[in-house]
Amino acid sequence: MALQQARKEFSDKQKALIYARDRATCCFSGANLWLLDEPLRPGLEADWVDHVKPSAKGGGNGIENGVCASATFNAKKRHNTADQHYLFEEGLPTALYFEMFGSLRDWQIERLRRLSQLEPEDWFLNRAVTWVYQALCDRCDREFYDTDYKRDADYWLSAAFRKIEAYQKLCVADSLEKRGVIHISSGHVERLLELREVRERSQLVDIAEELYPTYRRNYVAWAEYFWDAETDQQRELAYQQVVDSQEVCKDVRQSIITDFLLRYSS
Repeated sequence: MALQQARKEFSDKQKALIYARDRATCCFSGANLWLLDEPLRPGLEADWVDHVKPSAKGGGNGIENGVCASATFNAKKRHNTADQHYLFEEGLPTALYFEMFGSLRDWQIERLRRLSQLEPEDWFLNRAVTWVYQALCDRCDREFYDTDYKRDADYWLSAAFRKIEAYQKLCVADSLEKRGVIHISSGHVERLLELREVRERSQLVDIAEELYPTYRRNYVAWAEYFWDAETDQQRELAYQQVVDSQEVCKDVRQSIITDFLLRYSS
């Protein structure tokens, strides 16, 4: 009987190199994995590194054998190399992308150009942001769905703090602002950018506490529309509540409005 190959994991340094090389873009879907571009809401994708040749089939952990992928697509592919159809490679569209979708949209061109300025150290900041979002989501999941995860909000904030410490040790490039990487100016992005200056875990907790009320409002709107609505009537009611709300952030409102119009336009 053949022995199973030991899985060869990527180090954080390798993940950071691949993330910057691939412009924080999922090679399978083209999803943007730079979370400072995204609204303060649930359901955002964590970045992952997928093995081009799976470890189970002898693939190594050199950066040439890794691609940036969303957590969803990384889990979907697993050991199945038949799913290895890339829309993007090293942050640029492939022939398959052009065959399926035609030319890039202006907003995609802008984003890919901007994220070409990412440095490997930025992965550590992005991962810290990811874990802050996870901590906020954990609190909401427990409140609204009575979930009981093994890893709670405190765990994720501690994980975020470790990534901030690593970021601070590695940070040598010009600021994100000087490199033109920051796309949107909003309260939550400005607050998340303060993570760069955090020196104590208590400061990180304070930032998370300030973000939580806004995250909670967006979470409720998102959950009622996308997760909890079981009938068209329930979804329409959730949609109308979002349209009438002045508290849900505009990006979350626009996502829900766009989805509703696509679902029900005749």
